[in-house]
Amino acid sequence: MILYRPVGLDELRRIFNTGMCEFPPRFPLDPILYLTVDENDARQISKARNAQGDSAGFVIRFEVDDTFVTRFEPHHVGDKELRVPAEDLGEFNRQITGVIEVVASHFGPYYGPGAGISEFDDYVRILFQVYLLETPTS
Repeated sequence: MILYRPVGLDELRRIFNTGMCEFPPRFPLDPILYLTVDENDARQISKARNAQGDSAGFVIRFEVDDTFVTRFEPHHVGDKELRVPAEDLGEFNRQITGVIEVVASHFGPYYGPGAGISEFDDYVRILFQVYLLETPTS
């Protein structure tokens, strides 16, 4: 099953540090990994929550074994949302096939006049992937 997740720059850096092949451990105050089956839902969330002010938001796409995903009860928020508790994250990561891909990027007003930068989505996505490669993380 193909799944999507909106993420901010910090979470994307943490995913990048895994080789773009798994999700890093959850933080205690955010123990659930929220995923959606709808790319448009993920894009809307990324724009609304992650791409504010001087922040950037990204949509990632990845594939997980279909039979494994059935163990997670779907919730209907927008389209369909899956919630993976922190205690299941290790097994969930082992079920990811291939790499986690960045499929969209959204930037707050800090990155350019208004939302005009979104017209350069593919170009900016590539620049940010290079930025992630060259920027040391703490």
